[in-house]
Amino acid sequence: MGCFDDEESKARKASREIERRLALEQSAEKKKMKLLLLGAGESGKSTIFKQMRVLYGAPLTEKEKNEVTPIVYVNTLSSMKLLVKQTSIWGYQEQVDPSNSEHFKLITDVNENVPIDINIGTAIKALW
Repeated sequence: MGCFDDEESKARKASREIERRLALEQSAEKKKMKLLLLGAGESGKSTIFKQMRVLYGAPLTEKEKNEVTPIVYVNTLSSMKLLVKQTSIWGYQEQVDPSNSEHFKLITDVNENVPIDINIGTAIKALW
């Protein structure tokens, strides 16, 4: 009979441990805030999620930084190229400071899929 009591005691102890862990997990789950983002495609749902993570969550890993960097480069260059192009289309090119004419030409001619180096960064900063 003693053998069964010992096994039963171990089972009760294991059961209490499982229940304790479940209670801790349930308590942690209650503290989480959940947010449902609805919207049409390309409306910025992922962007909001990523921004919330940057502001309130874990920092980006090196791998994530390496994945995002080329996207940031392309977005930055394509946006600046668009601004430069529209400056010419709308007739504001004369208002560009003459000291920035080389920067203006560099941004006009640069391929937007290249990494931003010191020259391109300087041109963007000068034109901005």
